[in-house]
Parts: sequence; C-alpha cells; structure tokens
Amino acid sequence: MNNWRIVVDNSTDEETLEAHAANPEAELDVTALDLDRLPANVRASLYSRAEVFDAPKLRSSGNIHAPRAARLSAPELRKSGDIIACRAEIFKVPRLLAAGNIFAAGAASLIAPELCIAGDVNVFSATVCDLPVLHISGYIHARFAATFNAPRLRKARFINAATVTIFNAPELRSTGYINASSAESFSAPRLDPSTYIFAPDAGFYPPHGPTQSV
Repeated sequence: MNNWRIVVDNSTDEETLEAHAANPEAELDVTALDLDRLPANVRASLYSRAEVFDAPKLRSSGNIHAPRAARLSAPELRKSGDIIACRAEIFKVPRLLAAGNIFAAGAASLIAPELCIAGDVNVFSATVCDLPVLHISGYIHARFAATFNAPRLRKARFINAATVTIFNAPELRSTGYINASSAESFSAPRLDPSTYIFAPDAGFYPPHGPTQSV
C-alpha cells in the first residue's frame, strides 16, 4: 500500500491483480505496471504517474487518473468513471460509450464517435470536438475548437466553444448558456428562446436571441 492506493507492478501475480481490479472501492497505482496485463473489465480506479498511459485491452474501468501522461490511449474502452489526463496532447478513446467527467484540457482533439453520455467535458485546447452521438453531458469546454459538431446533443449544463465558426447542435433543448462568439453559422433550433446565447456574427446577442438556424 502507498497511503490509500494499492501499488501494483509487474511483480504482482495475476490472481492478486485480478482481485484488486475487481474491487470498486480500490484505487490501483499502476505506474510501474504493463497495462497490457490489466483485465479487460476493471472495477477499481486506476492511477498512473507515467508519461504514457496505454491500455490496449481495457474495456471498462472505474476512474482513470493519469496527471503526467502526454499520451492516453484506450482503444477498446467502452465505459469508465472520470478520465483525468489534463496534460495529454494525444487522447484516444474511440470506442467510449459512457463516461463520468472527461478532463483532457491539453488534448489536440476529442473525437468520440460512439460517446452517448458524459459528465463534464473539458477539452480546452482541442481544435476538433466531434461528438456525433452524444445525448447528455455536463458542461462542454471546447474553447479553441474550430467546429463544434454534436447533432444529437439534447442537454448540457453549458457550452463554451468561443472560437468555432460552425456551431451545430440541432437537437439541443436545454443548456445554461452558450458562448460561440466567433460562430458564423449557428444551429440550435429547439432551444428555449430565453437561453443565453452569445454568437454575434450569427445574429445572437445576450441575454436573449433567436434560436432558429442562421
């Protein structure tokens, strides 16, 4: 044990590793573990100080916290708790269906073609934010995205996409506010007319603005 974390590494035998991984109350320090050894389905939370977090077989997990990782790759991951990898410039979770909060502020892009449900999504540095089947999220912070594509999004706490030129969320019904201050095209026709929208180049000014496509 390391404080409240259970340290596992390549000397940990398979039976012990599987037992710890199946415990939803545990947090495993996997810094020195070859992540290819992880079971496909992990109920514990995972913590790593390594500069690369590469879990090629992982399909489900509790929280994933990789604060120093420059690369996070989990190509088979379908479901997870929070994913925190704020320094990761490479962030690859292409098969993710559902997650808690996603904090990947340093990621160059977030392309999640199968993500349906998420908590807060912070991809502050991403120039691409493509969430084609996302239905529900907390806030979405995509400050430097060139385009914002979420055609099935229905509910979000708020959306900050200040540099997008195209904002496309035609099914969006509920959000606290939208900052799309550089958008030349804005589509969210189902929003409540009282929603705070800032997209002046597309004809939307706070506190209230039109919600038809422009």
